[in-house]
Amino acid sequence: MEFQFFGPIAIGSPPQEVLVCFDTGSSDLWVPGKSCEACAGLDRFNHSDSSTYQESASRPAFAVQYGSGKVSGHFGQDVVRVAQFEVKDTTVGIVHTEEESMARMKADGLLGLAFDGLSTFSHPPLFFALLEQYPELDSVFAFYLSPDPNSNGSELHLGGYDEDFMSSLQATWQMTEVLPQFGQWTFWRIHLHSVNVGKHRNACADGCVAFVDSGTSLIGIPGTLYLNFLYEVATFAQNQGCYCGFVQYGFQCFLCAPEDFPPLRIGVGGHHYYVLEGSDYTLCVGLTCIVLVQPSGQEMWVLGDVFMKKFYSLYDVKKKQMGFACPANSTLCGVEDIEKTVSSNDNDLLPSQSSPFFENSFNMYDMDTHAVLVLFLSGLSLVGSGFIVSSFIQYPILRSFRSFSLFFWLSVCTLGYNLTLWIAGVWRTHPTHVFFCALLKSSQQFLGTAILLFSAAVGLELIRAVRWTHSSTVEYKLVYHVVIWCSAAFTGAFSLLTGVIGFLPDGAGPCRACFVGHSPGWARVFLFYLPATLTLTFSGTAVYLAYTGLSGQSLPPQAERARRSSGQLLLSCVASVAALFLPTVFGWLQAFGADWVTSGFFLYLSELCFYSLGLLNALSWAFNPSYRVARYRGNNATGGEGMRLMGPN
Repeated sequence: MEFQFFGPIAIGSPPQEVLVCFDTGSSDLWVPGKSCEACAGLDRFNHSDSSTYQESASRPAFAVQYGSGKVSGHFGQDVVRVAQFEVKDTTVGIVHTEEESMARMKADGLLGLAFDGLSTFSHPPLFFALLEQYPELDSVFAFYLSPDPNSNGSELHLGGYDEDFMSSLQATWQMTEVLPQFGQWTFWRIHLHSVNVGKHRNACADGCVAFVDSGTSLIGIPGTLYLNFLYEVATFAQNQGCYCGFVQYGFQCFLCAPEDFPPLRIGVGGHHYYVLEGSDYTLCVGLTCIVLVQPSGQEMWVLGDVFMKKFYSLYDVKKKQMGFACPANSTLCGVEDIEKTVSSNDNDLLPSQSSPFFENSFNMYDMDTHAVLVLFLSGLSLVGSGFIVSSFIQYPILRSFRSFSLFFWLSVCTLGYNLTLWIAGVWRTHPTHVFFCALLKSSQQFLGTAILLFSAAVGLELIRAVRWTHSSTVEYKLVYHVVIWCSAAFTGAFSLLTGVIGFLPDGAGPCRACFVGHSPGWARVFLFYLPATLTLTFSGTAVYLAYTGLSGQSLPPQAERARRSSGQLLLSCVASVAALFLPTVFGWLQAFGADWVTSGFFLYLSELCFYSLGLLNALSWAFNPSYRVARYRGNNATGGEGMRLMGPN
């Protein structure tokens, strides 16, 4: 199902008129060139006929990938007339080739209205260039989309909004802050604090991120929540007598009317709410209805034309805000009463074993199953790491042993990392607070880098202990600490300055609003998958050498002590391999385009391994002979049997 909203602009001198889609989900302006016979639309722009067209000698090329396809060509500068405004020296892309999937466009080209950070070649984007040349204009534009398909009436206002229309509705603007991405302004991204289907549980209690996109027809739902959303809709509709399920053409409901579908209540920015009724997000022909939603293909919600047709929208590029018009006395929008909403959700939950969401025991907000799994496993790892650290504090003699010192610091970092997860999980105030999110991302990246490097160092020490050569007696403690802490500080500072985090298996855990759009593929490759692969190489090699070299053969006393001292290192390496192997393999597969690893089962499996490192290390430490000797003999563990069991320093 496609809804498209487009209008005319004129390019060049004399002006050549073309139709463009006005798209808040991109930032470039491009139109089909004269040579592009396969391009969508009817009109073409011939830059050779324009006396004001300027093209650099290098004839710069571009290629832009959209959700529906790819276009490519070259770009230059020309005068562009949109509405009553004439914008000189505007960068215009001239498309030569267009993927077949783009042919569904009714318009000829596309005019992006998002921020400069999303531009491929339009620097600045057209609306920003317009404001530079017309400084008296307000830095806003407004979108009104006609609710009737295939009809006129949609409006784009540049430098203001339709005040008469707002007065007729007695409406006010409910504004919310736009969220940056990677430290830049890109999409019109906003925070969602709730998404309720009927009276069912909140799908975004941990915080979600959405972007408003006039170039997307439907409502986009993150893949991890899509089937859960359809389940809630189907349950409600079937209670009204409908029959719902997946058929050849997607998810449909039969013997239905629009009023048989639940209201969809969306909370924005922690302060406002908007309600879509069943008739707003369904399309019914006779007694057959389709739900106008789709998987977004990413971790963000997309408020497309289905939502924008319901609510008049305003965009302020200077204040970095956007909002929607709310008519006076409307029951479909307004100011959020958080306490009343939480109380209502707690009282109206429908018990069901198949329910896709989970009400947490803290009675703070509802959490989905991913957040619950992450907090459960990280809680166990938090307790396990705390147990290890406390044993080293209680018996400080253990830290004097080289093999155990690295393990101690690995446990300290694991303790800190899991503590940040729980802080994120119980954070009660605005979950997209800029300072909180920046501190959370940088601290988790800092601790994550340290965890990976300490795990790699443990693997190296095990290799040295197994070989038991003269070089294994050389002390590298200072080298390890300098390299590890400097690397961790660098990645933490990088995350703080750029807003990017790589040490993240997925964005489905607690306080996801801080991470959505801040963990691009390249960041995970360089800040997680590559160092994790290095760690797995050292740990795996160490485990193999230990397995083949530490068999129960007769050894001299010194080698026997080496075997005993390497026992804890071996168990720690096994724990690292168990915790990191699947998340790293799945991560590399996803980086190379294997989207099947993002399905629910593989996400749960990856999270199960990733967040259990502290627990696995605690189990190995609890049965370590050296710890048991230290426990029963206290500081006297340095003599006699204690030294024999702990191994050489």
